[in-house]
Amino acid sequence: MTPKIIFRYSHIYDVHWKLVTENNPLRKRLQKEYPSSKTTLQYIRKIATVWGKKEKEYLQTLSSLTRLKWNRKEIHCYVVGFCRPFSDPLTIRPYKNNDNFIDTLIHELVHNLLALENNLEKGFKYFQKKYKEETKLTINHIPVDAILGLFHLKMFGEKRLEKVIQFDSKSPEYKRAWEIAKKEGFENIIEKIKK
Repeated sequence: MTPKIIFRYSHIYDVHWKLVTENNPLRKRLQKEYPSSKTTLQYIRKIATVWGKKEKEYLQTLSSLTRLKWNRKEIHCYVVGFCRPFSDPLTIRPYKNNDNFIDTLIHELVHNLLALENNLEKGFKYFQKKYKEETKLTINHIPVDAILGLFHLKMFGEKRLEKVIQFDSKSPEYKRAWEIAKKEGFENIIEKIKK
């Protein structure tokens, strides 16, 4: 089963994020004021069309690379004016560049796929034991980055993958996860996930 991503807007949820991110320095750097609900709804319509063109291919590729199965017909993705993206409830902000939105959505969907019915419960124990000297955030992103690395090479190519790695490397813990994933080899880590 390949799910359908349903992009949603919730005024209450959006107002919550507006208040939570009011003094966020990144938000202040990226935009002068929080987007209106009209602006966010227009963005949702636009990005849903862009995403929809390749949605099935993206989701099937993630599943086939990992041999993990989606178990839902629909996944709701909330789009709010500004937030730090996360996987549950799947929440993302608008990006100026469509590729950045898609890359972020795929990242969060990998988290989603790994979390379904404890897909990686044993696998995470392996990673926690092997990389016990690393932070939890780094450990959690080693399998995610291995999947993302292979996915990006297959779907978009090395240049776009390097942009994703460069963007993520602003965080020392994310940077470290990419270093480990590249050193161990994306395929090798994915094989551990499959086992």
